[in-house]
Amino acid sequence: MKNRESKRKMRLISFAVGCVLTLLAGAAVVHAEAAEAQTVSAKLVTGQKFHDQIVSLAPAEEIKAIEKAASRGGVSGTVLSQEGEPSVTAWFENGTVYLYSDADRLKVNEDANHMFEGFSSLVSLDASVFDTSGTTAMHRMFAGCSSLTGLDLSSFDTSSVTNMSMMFTDCSSLASLDVSRFDTSSVTTIYGMFNGCKSLTDLNLISFNTANVTDMNWMFHDCSTLTSLDLSSFDTSHVASMKNMFSGCTNLSSLNLTSFDATNVEASDQMFAGCDSLNAIKFKDIKIFMAFTNK
Repeated sequence: MKNRESKRKMRLISFAVGCVLTLLAGAAVVHAEAAEAQTVSAKLVTGQKFHDQIVSLAPAEEIKAIEKAASRGGVSGTVLSQEGEPSVTAWFENGTVYLYSDADRLKVNEDANHMFEGFSSLVSLDASVFDTSGTTAMHRMFAGCSSLTGLDLSSFDTSSVTNMSMMFTDCSSLASLDVSRFDTSSVTTIYGMFNGCKSLTDLNLISFNTANVTDMNWMFHDCSTLTSLDLSSFDTSHVASMKNMFSGCTNLSSLNLTSFDATNVEASDQMFAGCDSLNAIKFKDIKIFMAFTNK
């Protein structure tokens, strides 16, 4: 009799504990949903318009830093948000462009082409303030930022991006670039992506998914400080053109292209032009061999 009573009490306790845990879990979900609902985003204008509005504040060559401000300054500025969105205001002061908004996130437009192009004196950019989850185009996004020595884009969500052509072209002082977290599964063109990045000493692209890429022309052209490059994870089965892909990489001595499939490659002119230090190259496809021997 005592055993039955004890078991009955244990069942009741277990039931009560289960109810409490269910209630706590439900409360956590409600809290999370409420927090998400309270997050406010402000969508920015297109990349070209963003660029033009910034340049209206000061000449491109005078801009040394871009950062988010904690409070609204007293200096008159310009609006960078789309109509109907929470306001994002920018102003220029002592070499720095400050961005301010009451919104929690600055949501980059689908079209981020040319956004920071030609800011040749820019040495500091806090990229973590930008939400790129809806961006599809980053053509020439940082092109010509020739004074940037480092750029941390580890916070960038690139899962929707299809165009990364010439994204960092002529970032000639860029010695450090973190793109290890880039999701490139939707990208179709990386034409000239690192073209003219003469100071890059190391580039980790092992996580790059290039399954949908068709154009790799000029991708590493004139990356003259790179000494080694591991592209063994690249899927090139849909690539049609690799012209000048490594041309001008004068110090490149080690290159791993073992995964390269050149079946659909129609053009590989000057693919290795000027790669005079390249003495350790790995490949399996005969077309790559022919391009190398004809350099």
